[in-house]
Amino acid sequence: MPENQNAIGEHWTKESVSILKQLGWEQKGSCNFDIECTIHIKERKGQNHGVDSFFEYYDPYYQCNQGILVESKNWQFKSITTANIKKWIKQITDCLECLQVSPIIQDLSKAPIQNALLMCWANDEYIHDEFMENLNKVGVASKKYPCNIFVASNYQILRWCSLINTINNIKKDAKSFNFIYPNVPTLGTSLILADHLTLTHLYSKYIFAEVKQEVENYSGGTDIINKLVVFCYEPASSASLDFLYDLIKRLNFQSYQVYEVYLYENETNIRQIVADFKSRINKQIKGDLKKPSTIDVKYLDIFDGLKNVPDGIIRFGEV
Repeated sequence: MPENQNAIGEHWTKESVSILKQLGWEQKGSCNFDIECTIHIKERKGQNHGVDSFFEYYDPYYQCNQGILVESKNWQFKSITTANIKKWIKQITDCLECLQVSPIIQDLSKAPIQNALLMCWANDEYIHDEFMENLNKVGVASKKYPCNIFVASNYQILRWCSLINTINNIKKDAKSFNFIYPNVPTLGTSLILADHLTLTHLYSKYIFAEVKQEVENYSGGTDIINKLVVFCYEPASSASLDFLYDLIKRLNFQSYQVYEVYLYENETNIRQIVADFKSRINKQIKGDLKKPSTIDVKYLDIFDGLKNVPDGIIRFGEV
C-alpha cells in the first residue's frame, strides 16, 4: 500500500508541475529532491526535507523574481483532515526555513523565497464546504521569517485547468497572448504584460489579458487588433457585471477595440442577465469614435475533476 501511495504521489507531482508550467512558471531543478535540514535537526532526527518541486517567476508587484516551493498531495477526501493539513503546512514552513540557506537551492535560483503552494487533490470525491471547514480550523503557527502559504484544492485546481484550456483555444487564432498586470500607484509599479500568472493572480476574481488578433476589414483585407480578455470568477449578476465594466474603465482599458469576458458559469442560468448587459454596454460609445469598442461574453469550460478533465492538462488515466 505505501508503494502504491508513493506512485500516486509521484504521478500527481508531475501533474502539478504540468499545470504550473502551463501557467508560465519556470521549474528549477527536478521533481522530488532532498535538501539538508539545518534548522530543525533535533526535531526531525537528522531527516532531510523533501522538495516535490521548485519554481521561479517574475512578480511585477514584488518587482523581482520570486522562488516558489510547491508541495503536491493526492489523497482520498476522508483523509484530508484538519490534522493532516496542519501537518503538511508545518512541513512546508520548516522546509521554507531551510530553503533559505540550502546550497542546492542557491545553485538553482538566487530569487527570494517567500511563498509556497500546497496543491491538495482529493482523488475520489470532493466537498468544497467540508474542505474549507477543515482548512479554516488550521491555526497559523509561529514562523521564524515572513512567508505566505497558499492552499489549492480541487476547487482552485479545476479552475486553473479551465483557464489553461480556454487560453489554449484563444491562442490558436491569436498573434500573441499576454497577461496584464495593471499598475498599482500605492506600490509604485508600472503596467506589465507577461506570459505567466503569479500566485496572487491565480486566486483573483478577475484576470486580464491582451490578445493581438488578425481580423477581416471592410476592404477585404485584414487588420491586427488588440483585444482585452477578462477571465471572471465572480458569480454573474447585473450588479457584478456592471462592477466589472466599471473596473475596466477605472483601469483605463477602454482603448481596446474588443472586450471579451469569459464567465465561469453555466450559460443557461444567466442568459438573460448577460444579454441585457451586452445590449446596454454596446449602446454606449467608447474607444475610437470611428470604430467604437464592443463587448462580448463567453464561457469558460467547467470540469468536474473525475469524468470531465481536459486532455493534456491533468491526465489521471496515464500509467
